[in-house]
Amino acid sequence: MCCPLLPAGPAMARCWAGLWARAAWAKGRFVLGGPARAGDLRRASGAARAGAHWLYTREHYAVRESLRKIIDKDINPFVDKWEEEGQFPAHKIFKILGQAGFLGVNKPTGVHIAKKIDKMGMRSSDTAQIFFEDVRVPSKYLIGEEGMGFTYQMLQFQEERLWAVANILAPMENVIQETIDYTRQRKIYNQPILHNQTVHFRLAELATEVELLHSLLYQTVALYLKGNDVTKFASMAKLKAGRLARELTDSCLQFWGGMGFTNEVLVSRLYRDSRLLSIGAGADEVMLSIICKYMGTLP
Repeated sequence: MCCPLLPAGPAMARCWAGLWARAAWAKGRFVLGGPARAGDLRRASGAARAGAHWLYTREHYAVRESLRKIIDKDINPFVDKWEEEGQFPAHKIFKILGQAGFLGVNKPTGVHIAKKIDKMGMRSSDTAQIFFEDVRVPSKYLIGEEGMGFTYQMLQFQEERLWAVANILAPMENVIQETIDYTRQRKIYNQPILHNQTVHFRLAELATEVELLHSLLYQTVALYLKGNDVTKFASMAKLKAGRLARELTDSCLQFWGGMGFTNEVLVSRLYRDSRLLSIGAGADEVMLSIICKYMGTLP
């Protein structure tokens, strides 16, 4: 249900709530992510029920390793180039995945890709208008119950929002550290920029905010794994992550001066790419409405 290929963080990320988040955002790499919920997905991955739990077999790990090899060979080495060109060779990548048996079906007739949308960020990932005309899909490829697609989408939103929060933490930490390194060696009036109190105090504030977001995410995931309704906390975390990403990148970019306005540094890329976090998977205003509903303050 989650988007299968998304930009991610800079190190091997944590595995929570059935979400695989293998990371390296600083290098512009891609990850595989997805909740293990639907029975068809479990069977496809080699998982089997063992009492109250799902047991992942050797087949599951073999499938995951095969996909990891494709990502490492055909995707990760080229993402920086795709970012520069603003192009993602979707046809080539999905053909490779299809030949490896991961997509299940080839593109049916009647699917037309129209205008590619020129986005301000996430340029290594294509977004385009797609039209369906008399598309026939074999019924055997139906996942779940017919007519339940919207419901399934709504049910997975909490996992998607938690993933979004986890996905932005490491990039924010990277930007803070790179800003520290840059301002320590960049001198103005015979002293490093970092020695200005307004600079190192601001970086300390931002690092504190990131750690607080870490704690909220850990608490929410722990409650989720115990079967609790985490809609309120997930919405709070998603809201905070989007706003903090905007605040942090804006502050750090300022300390880079003119260099921060170029496309040659991480901070400028995160500045535009992370803007989606306050829009995708539920805009900030939607998160606020959900929080108000759980607080009993929504009219």
